[in-house]
Amino acid sequence: MNTRSIIFFISVVMAVAFAWFFILPSLQSIDAAQKAVEIIKGDIEVLMAANNELQEASSFLGSISEEERELMELAVPGSSDRVNAAVLIESIAEDNGLSVDDIVVGIGQDSSSKGEMIGLVPVSMNATGSYFSIKAFIIRLEKSLRIFDVNAIKITPVEESDNLLTLEIAGSVYYVDAGTSNK
Repeated sequence: MNTRSIIFFISVVMAVAFAWFFILPSLQSIDAAQKAVEIIKGDIEVLMAANNELQEASSFLGSISEEERELMELAVPGSSDRVNAAVLIESIAEDNGLSVDDIVVGIGQDSSSKGEMIGLVPVSMNATGSYFSIKAFIIRLEKSLRIFDVNAIKITPVEESDNLLTLEIAGSVYYVDAGTSNK
């Protein structure tokens, strides 16, 4: 091999080595950066869509009248409001001719640890009355603004009585759990 060939060969090897050590890593970095930019663009699109949804919800909530807010507060109060739940259920029972023997309102279950905004409070009641009183109570409870889900109901005849029945009902009332509610 002559000197020219050797110089040419060494130049080619140096050019390849330069490309290998300096240009190729830069190209890989550029490719990785482009992929990261695409991921960030996708994240930005998701965040913008979420922002639009939040703005729509905010404008909807801003358009709710004070009367509608009060009705929402009655249906799902801002705290567990256990006393009000007991008074409401007892008054509905007594207004419909039932004699309330016992009412128990449990402690609100913490839903904020699960990331949920709605908490629930277990409620149970034992009352005595006629078939028609029990029926009227259940209908009125169903139409009440305060949301009440019935989990169990048991109706049994009262011994030594022709027309009295005992009602055992268990369920839950709901509230908005802002993490600071009175449980």
